[in-house]
Amino acid sequence: MPAVEPIAAICSARKGLAKERDATMRACRTSGFSPDLMEHKPASIDSARTISLGIAERCDVFILLLAHRYGSRPREGSPSYTDLEFRRALRLRKPILAFAMDASRKVRPKHVETDSDAVRRLAAMRALAAKPPRVLREFRNPDHLYGLVAEALREWLARWDRAPQPGATPLATHDDVASVLGYLRQADAKINALVAQNQALSAEVVRLAEMLRHRPLARG
Repeated sequence: MPAVEPIAAICSARKGLAKERDATMRACRTSGFSPDLMEHKPASIDSARTISLGIAERCDVFILLLAHRYGSRPREGSPSYTDLEFRRALRLRKPILAFAMDASRKVRPKHVETDSDAVRRLAAMRALAAKPPRVLREFRNPDHLYGLVAEALREWLARWDRAPQPGATPLATHDDVASVLGYLRQADAKINALVAQNQALSAEVVRLAEMLRHRPLARG
């Protein structure tokens, strides 16, 4: 288990997923993660887009929740904040845990996307989230989502604990030790050869100096 709580970014459209976002936050906390969401950020001079992308950059795990809304956009015709965060996480090769609402679940009409461009973009996000090696898990309700998220986070933590950590010194294998010893022996032989050459050169310098000292100076 990491000494510092890993950060889990929670990314989704807000409308129609309030209970699911709350369930995901609770799953993060009970699993030893610190949840990070856009609405947790204080007002600042930074643009919403900058803050949104920063969440994807800082996280250790990126959690994507998909339903029937594409989400708000920085401006008309642009990708949604959810889409931008998701694609930034992909480019940064963040571990992505994706969850989608079961298609059979009934939702209010106002929580269903009607704009053709948004529908197309949402379908593209869903396809990308399900592209191997990623797995898109479907949830029936907030309680079901809570269990799915908690299970996925525990699995990620187990893999994290087994993986070599940045800055950690890996255990040396027998082949590693043999390779290093061979290199040291070669280096030692080269050093001994250089020392012998240096000793021979020093002896020659001493001999020449002695000859010059006893040679009479030429008189003009």
